[in-house]
This record gives sequence, C-alpha cells and structure tokens, in this order.
Amino acid sequence: MRLRMLVSCFPLLTLLFGFSCTRENKLPSITSPLDDVGDCLAVFPDHPWEAVHRIEAKLGLQGSYSCIGLTKGDPAERIIRCALLSAEGFVLFEAEQHEDRITIIQALPPFDSIGFAKGLIEDVDLIFFAPQDQPSDFGRVADGALVCRWVGPSGLMKEVMRVNSDLWKISLWNDQRKVKREVWLTKRPTEKIATQIELHASDVYEYTLKMVLVE
Repeated sequence: MRLRMLVSCFPLLTLLFGFSCTRENKLPSITSPLDDVGDCLAVFPDHPWEAVHRIEAKLGLQGSYSCIGLTKGDPAERIIRCALLSAEGFVLFEAEQHEDRITIIQALPPFDSIGFAKGLIEDVDLIFFAPQDQPSDFGRVADGALVCRWVGPSGLMKEVMRVNSDLWKISLWNDQRKVKREVWLTKRPTEKIATQIELHASDVYEYTLKMVLVE
C-alpha cells in the first residue's frame, strides 16, 4: 500500500539528516525494581499499523510548517515504510527499512541522500518500535513513574518512561548521557496507537514535531 505524506513543509524535511542532537537532562535513578516490563512496552504498537497524522513542525527561529503524514510498519518483521508525495500525488521520496537495512525506493533532490532516509526512519523507529531485547534496567523512579532502559553496543540508550496510565516519554541518550531525542506520547489503554506525539530535538539545528492522529 502506498504511503502518503503531503509535503507542504520542505524546509523541515531538508533538515532531518540524522545529525547528532544533544540536550542537557538528568538521568533519573531507579529506586525500586519491578518484575514485569509490559507497562513500558504498552506504548508501542504490537501489530502492523498504518496511521495518518496531522503534523506541525517548528524549526528554531525559522517558523512553523504544517503537513500530513502517514506511516506504515510491522513490528514483528521490523519493517518501516515511509513516502513523501507532492500535493498532486507525485512521489518525491519513498524508502523502506527492514531490520537495520534501509532501501531507498525512489528519491528526488533534496531527498536523495541516505542521510535523509536514515534520519527520517530513525525518528519513526524511535516512536513506534519497541526494542527487541530485554531492558538493561527497569523499575520505578522517585516520583513513581515506571522506567525501562535499553543500552546498545555503541552506548546509545533508549529509555521509556510511563508517567501515568495515558502518558509516556521516550528518550534517546548518547554515550555521554545527553538527550538526543525526547518524545512525549498520549495513548489511552483502549487505543492501539498514540493519538498525540511531540518530538523534541536540538543541537546545531533545533526542531519540534507535534503529531495528532487523524486516522
């Protein structure tokens, strides 16, 4: 199935090339361990999904841009597919990730770099895919929030925090434990996918994506 994204926000898309984003933050200490990580994973879709979002992007001092996005994924097969189309339906960019392999199916300038594809898919992966391994550490922090952490071979750490029954925070920390990405998600227990998503990134470029589920 073709994935559609109405591209009225070219300035945003040309910036998403997977640059290193860091933001000062403090890693909360886990004060009480737990036996089950199910509540952490509940924020991620556990079946194939296809979702349409209304997106508002803010790029530092460059203003705000709006667009409509659709993502498609299969968590069991670790497949993500993304496409960018003009308002007339002309395909500007289309790519797929299967596990760690990214395949660019079609791309026109300025979308024709592997860096662009990698950055775009990494954000989708961060938001929608649960890590496959058991967490390195999990439990509750001092304020009662549930936290699960996965540390990769390169030192990158993905942290999922369940603040309450409807609110999660996903953070990506670099090997120096500075935040590269921070995502806030709203998902009620009866919903299959998050209805509101807000992603923050900052470094040389700063941007915020606010995504509201349409369908």
